[in-house]
Amino acid sequence: MGPLKESPQTRFVFPAQEMTPEYTPDTPTPATSQISPTELEKATTTPDLADALQNHDDRLLPRFIHLLDESKALAKAHGPHTTYAGTSVFARAPIARKSSEQASSKDFATSLAAAQDCIESAQLDGAAKEDLAIFGRLSQSTNDALEKIIDSGDLDYETLGWGVYGLSAGYMVSTSRREASPILAYKKRLHDALQKMPSIDSTVRKSLESVACCGGKINVLAKANREIHICANLLLQQFRREEWRRIRWYHAVAVVKRWADLGLDL
Repeated sequence: MGPLKESPQTRFVFPAQEMTPEYTPDTPTPATSQISPTELEKATTTPDLADALQNHDDRLLPRFIHLLDESKALAKAHGPHTTYAGTSVFARAPIARKSSEQASSKDFATSLAAAQDCIESAQLDGAAKEDLAIFGRLSQSTNDALEKIIDSGDLDYETLGWGVYGLSAGYMVSTSRREASPILAYKKRLHDALQKMPSIDSTVRKSLESVACCGGKINVLAKANREIHICANLLLQQFRREEWRRIRWYHAVAVVKRWADLGLDL
């Protein structure tokens, strides 16, 4: 593993969890593209996804970044994706986006949420089904990267903790209070502990000695570190038991992207 780069603030800002679009078309979205072939070629990073992915098969993070770029290009050209009313059939946006418009984070999150809700359902043949396949590959690559990064042990408790908190923000909590309460409790405890830690993006991070001189807070930081370790690992155990299925794809992607920016060599 290579050395980690200086890390930016590892706090995550996500759109609201209510990602399902209010409007869904009543009739199937045409299979033809909503944007000209020339413009679509400019929007995508490579014209041949299969050949490009072949070059990244042995490296998790380059493959993840490539699929992320492809998925964002699809959301820009055809998003936000949605579903046909009352079904789990994936569809492109019913109104074509202007080629100059950029897809917002919310639009990308909406496309991924629709894809996640449709991925295990039968689909109509056509361009939307092909989009769904790419989003599905991105999700699988994201899960593979999560497993590898967590198992590598390359993240300090604070960086790992903020990432797990980001994942928990996208956790689809059960309607059962008995099942939901532990998750929500660990999430709150994790956040409270993270708030007690020195800022992760400070220019000169305080050493434990200087913190002790300023206020004798070594014990406080030690307890916070222990709480981060406990709560983050308990949440991760739950997420992994469920094979990441209850984490919204956008949140998982955002966390892996931030961790990848640290310079991990995977």
